[in-house]
Amino acid sequence: MIKRLEKPESIAHLFNGWEQVLLTACLTGQMGDVWGDQSDNPQSVLARIGQFGAFGFLAGEPLLNLVEHCHGQDIILVPTTDAWANLIEHHYGEKAHGFTRYAMIANQFDQARLRILADGLPDGYRLEYLNDLAYDQCLREPWSRDLVGNFPTATAYAKDGLGVVIWFGDAVVAGASSYARTDDAIEIDISTHPDHRLKGLATVVAARLILRCLEQGLSPSWDAHTLISRQLAEKLSYGLNYPYQAYEISWEI
Repeated sequence: MIKRLEKPESIAHLFNGWEQVLLTACLTGQMGDVWGDQSDNPQSVLARIGQFGAFGFLAGEPLLNLVEHCHGQDIILVPTTDAWANLIEHHYGEKAHGFTRYAMIANQFDQARLRILADGLPDGYRLEYLNDLAYDQCLREPWSRDLVGNFPTATAYAKDGLGVVIWFGDAVVAGASSYARTDDAIEIDISTHPDHRLKGLATVVAARLILRCLEQGLSPSWDAHTLISRQLAEKLSYGLNYPYQAYEISWEI
């Protein structure tokens, strides 16, 4: 039997060396939840965050019950050791797609360059900060749900979220937003409607959101899901901090 931890900060030492806003949000109790093999002094833990495109970080002693806890959910599992990775592969088999993610870092942003990139909106599009109307529309579309889905209401997003969107006519077609939020940082999520890709929209919204974060004293954290995302991050002043192994669990297979 696994237990939801009432004091998740107590197991932060099991994630030493992992610099992740997603983890910090879980370990501080601001977002997500943390599960362990026991309530007091757990030795095996799962930090999980996300309603649609979810993440789960596994640390401590490998435990099948924690891997099974994500059964039936589309999720990206991140093992902190090879033993956890082996357990994920053994349990999920062909449903577990292993790949490399890239934790990015920026010690100093070139704000002049970011302003130029943020002003590169093609004709026919308009950029706005993510408001209640955009929240509702993003939540309805599968491609954009992760932009707002970790905030249960538009009011909650207005209080703690931060984002920008691009409109084409009466439809949101691209956005950059806070997938997760802590006191001093956000984890950036970017998405573009398939019909509007390859037009530089992701660059525009990402640059604008980073500038907005800097104006508010927030650190804009970026983890790249693909090499394309990594290249975009590098264009925006980020460099590689460290690569790490992850497994995308999909139940469509």
